[in-house]
Amino acid sequence: MNVRSRSFATSAIAVPQTGPMAVLMLEEGRLNDPFSLLGRRTTPQGPVVRAFVPGALSVAIICRQNERVLATLSPEGQGGAFSGILSLSPRTL
Repeated sequence: MNVRSRSFATSAIAVPQTGPMAVLMLEEGRLNDPFSLLGRRTTPQGPVVRAFVPGALSVAIICRQNERVLATLSPEGQGGAFSGILSLSPRTL
């Protein structure tokens, strides 16, 4: 895993939230199918990415080719669940 320390501006775009119970179950390791929540999903607001990174203070998705920030993910719970809207269409990734 390539981890870098950077500061990112946060986006004011509202990300469709998963249910708080599902996020809590994910963070506690009680969700039977964590991949049903994690990864990239298509929503009316655009492509959303959800990640589970326990201990992280912030999470950003960075393009490998040009190091452009594609999304800054916001916390969805207290234990490592993050989500954010991608700035590119799913076909571009």
